Amino acid sequence: MKYLKKFNEELDPMTYRRAAAKIIKRAEKDPFYDMETAKKSAGELRDWASKREDDETIVKWHKNIEEFKKWGKIKANINGHVGEFYLNLTFDRDATLDQYEDTEGSELNIGFFIGLIPVDEATKDKFMDEFDDFGNGFFWASILNIKFSIESGTHKFEKIEFFDYGDSKFRLADVPSSRRLKSLVIELFKNPNLKYPSGYTDYEDFYDLFDNVIIPVVSSDSGITMDIIAEEIV
Repeated sequence: MKYLKKFNEELDPMTYRRAAAKIIKRAEKDPFYDMETAKKSAGELRDWASKREDDETIVKWHKNIEEFKKWGKIKANINGHVGEFYLNLTFDRDATLDQYEDTEGSELNIGFFIGLIPVDEATKDKFMDEFDDFGNGFFWASILNIKFSIESGTHKFEKIEFFDYGDSKFRLADVPSSRRLKSLVIELFKNPNLKYPSGYTDYEDFYDLFDNVIIPVVSSDSGITMDIIAEEIV
């Protein structure tokens, strides 16, 4: 363990976990290898892997703050607890296309995963027990869906709806937060210069992704465009 730490502090956490597993396997097969010593060494490796994972998560969290704070923050109620967060809206391209095909073009469901980025250390610590995972430097909190019905070459905006993600109950805590979230969603479709991250590697920002991947598929059946989505969800 001490040699791994000394010669390569930047090893991936999984490297330590794999090394721990190999130590246990060796002890199981080699009668001359003491199992208690193996368990102790494997435990130290796993503990160090957890520390490295925690360190990497904090780095991701600070990076997320810098990337997303420009689009404002909201107050969210999670299981009765209120805190301030920056928003990470991640568009679900595959689900949007799959559902469109599954309904044979009769519905367009534009889905976003809502990630909550704690604005400070106190907020992060307060909500750690309310979510299952913080590995990406934010909490997955909810799913936002924009629903359009499509029939005979025309479309109708139906609603914006929210679905719980996991066991946590997400609610917007006040009217300004609701307005801020809706305003951001409208800007995603309205402003080609917004440069909001797409969440994918083949398109840098959301507007380009949606305009080049989704609109060509649905526009001929429905007349839906980026501007129409922005106008009708107001």
